[in-house]
Amino acid sequence: MTTLLVPELQRYLTRRVTWITGLVAASLFGVIALFAGAQSSGPRVRLSDFGPSMIVLAVMLVSAWSFFTAASAIGSEQSSGALGTWLTFNPRRWPVFTAKLLSVTLPAAVAGLAALLVAFGWSLLISSYSPPSAVVGMFGMVIRGTLVVVSIAALGFVLAVITRSTLGALGVLVGWLVLFVFQVAITSMMGAYSQWIGLERALAEFLLNQEYVRYGEIHSNPWVVGGAGLIWFAFVAAVVIFAGWLFARRDVD
Repeated sequence: MTTLLVPELQRYLTRRVTWITGLVAASLFGVIALFAGAQSSGPRVRLSDFGPSMIVLAVMLVSAWSFFTAASAIGSEQSSGALGTWLTFNPRRWPVFTAKLLSVTLPAAVAGLAALLVAFGWSLLISSYSPPSAVVGMFGMVIRGTLVVVSIAALGFVLAVITRSTLGALGVLVGWLVLFVFQVAITSMMGAYSQWIGLERALAEFLLNQEYVRYGEIHSNPWVVGGAGLIWFAFVAAVVIFAGWLFARRDVD
């Protein structure tokens, strides 16, 4: 596996798209974080108020970067015919699929953890009140946020495999977002948003569940977090397995 993974990692990490979009995402995070910090500075800033928004910002930007670069990496190979050429030298489909998947999810994990730790540190620096429960709760969000980033990178990769193109993966994402906005609008008008359960809701509960928050503290329900995580990651695993099955059986030319 190492002989397959190392070249895939080198190819992914040396792509201009990976670095250019990464620099754009990092710059956006820096600008927004500095602006939010300037707007929120003061003696009454609590970690429980400022921190989660920084976590969400970091997760959104790194997830967008990882989704696009993962989809682009495999999408360009499929559209250019390079994948077919590569498989003539190494016809073992499942090991190749696994190596390519790891080559986009491992950098996503490193980038996600780094960005979330920066967001965590910036939140601690800005906040004037950070009780132990809030620090522990925020660190839990850092770990869960990293897992979310990895799952989004995996989805970008496998959706490009399933649709055979980068644009196909982006199209699925846009369609999902449109459906999400439509569902939120309908359920909000009906006053039933609190009862709505979907993949987006599960993802939000896994990352940001705060069922019990006293002044400046953060407490999450581990059963809700665990259940939501099970729903989300079971879905991601199912899509990954399906994409691997397609990759192993269909013609790539």
